[in-house]
Amino acid sequence: MQPAELVAALEAARAEMETVLDGLTEAELAQPGAAGDWAVKDVLAHITAWEAELVTGLAKVRQGRPPGKTNYTADEIQAQNTRWQAENQGRPLERVLADFRGVRKQTLRQIQALTEQELNAPRPWLRQGNLVDWVKGWGLEHEEEHARRLAEWRRGLKARADSAAAG
Repeated sequence: MQPAELVAALEAARAEMETVLDGLTEAELAQPGAAGDWAVKDVLAHITAWEAELVTGLAKVRQGRPPGKTNYTADEIQAQNTRWQAENQGRPLERVLADFRGVRKQTLRQIQALTEQELNAPRPWLRQGNLVDWVKGWGLEHEEEHARRLAEWRRGLKARADSAAAG
């Protein structure tokens, strides 16, 4: 995969997420229940935290260093998510949104600095994968999954509002 193709895919995923977010009020963004007990704000902080780890790892790889931990068990993922959720609980919405948008810019910069060969070369620390696979998993597919779930939540929110207005 070419760097430009991966960038385009990430930009498309972000545009989809921004469409899901468009028009939500601050109260709706902070309302628990968008994803389990999490508010939309929590989901965005979660996506940002994982993508920040990706950016740091890509920067290390570009420097010829190992990226750090890239393979997590389900329990480790849950524990990390819980830690980050607790850390971000009191963060202002504006800061969460700024970080969410800023981390993607950093991801795109890191990818654009890589060659096609660097992106596609096997990386033993990725269990036979390459940087494309890593970026897709931690950036692209992760965000797409959350965008789908938030879109479903938003449809339910609208349906409840429509029902309340009609009844």
